[in-house]
Amino acid sequence: MIFGNTVDATRQDGEYAHTIAGNGMVHRTVWYQWTATESKPVVFEVTASGFDASISVYTGANFPLAWTSTNNDTSGNRPRIEFKATAGTTYRILVGLYNDQNVQGGDFMLQWSTNGNPTNDNFSNAMNLESILKGAVAVSNQNATKEQGEPVHIAGNRSIWSSDIPVSSPALLAQ
Repeated sequence: MIFGNTVDATRQDGEYAHTIAGNGMVHRTVWYQWTATESKPVVFEVTASGFDASISVYTGANFPLAWTSTNNDTSGNRPRIEFKATAGTTYRILVGLYNDQNVQGGDFMLQWSTNGNPTNDNFSNAMNLESILKGAVAVSNQNATKEQGEPVHIAGNRSIWSSDIPVSSPALLAQ
């Protein structure tokens, strides 16, 4: 975990928009780097108060960087990214303000953890896509498992789950 601040941060000349399909732009950007020690799923999450935070992850040492994932709408001001990290790869993590260059920004906390299994490995922990207003989510089924009673499907023994309705919804439970 690390604490950061976007006040007085700027964008570099030629810096990417850090959004999906050109929807808006991320301002007051700060950068971090992290090198994976193992090949396994990793989660990065930003907790911010007072501004709409965004997070993007890239690989590469210089521009142009290779995009890994971007998110600003996981849960209010808590954007979250989960992807399969590759051992020895250095990831560039960006935190910034989504779509309003006039907001001053403020303090945030960047957390990360590696997981033995993806967080949405089990049906009961399906990723709620309804909470992600638009964009893309990078996920990995590395280390995923097959639950007892799970039907046979194309994922074989490595399934992950997502839903566009809340998992606790009676409509989902009735199916």
